[in-house]
Amino acid sequence: MPVNAFDLEILLVEDNPVDQRIMQKVLGFLGCHWTVAENGKVALEELSRRDFHIVRIDLHMPEMDGHTAINHIRAGDAGEKMRHVWITALTADARAEQKERVLAAGANDYLLKPIRLSDLDALLRRFVAFKHSADKT
Repeated sequence: MPVNAFDLEILLVEDNPVDQRIMQKVLGFLGCHWTVAENGKVALEELSRRDFHIVRIDLHMPEMDGHTAINHIRAGDAGEKMRHVWITALTADARAEQKERVLAAGANDYLLKPIRLSDLDALLRRFVAFKHSADKT
């Protein structure tokens, strides 16, 4: 039984197969549905095809990294509807300037690897609270 059944659609942008599997298990445990994109280019294609609640994106990937993908998403290159999707960056880089750079580029949230169930649960709670307050306005 999941801690919370969030029932959210997550685009999991991650090039590492092991990290993909771990995130899939954790997201499934939390009652979420996921689609995997192995880099930012594939993420833009997925976002242009269907709607997601959250994009969980790794920053360091081949072909198109997370920073570049965030810039493209916010510029509307994946479609106007997904331009304002909730983006959570995930990285092992704990430097404060990295976090500032990612948030300035348009990410809504920032998590560090290794990810823990409690971190992801807290992220999903932040998203739900944000969405709930945005829906009231």
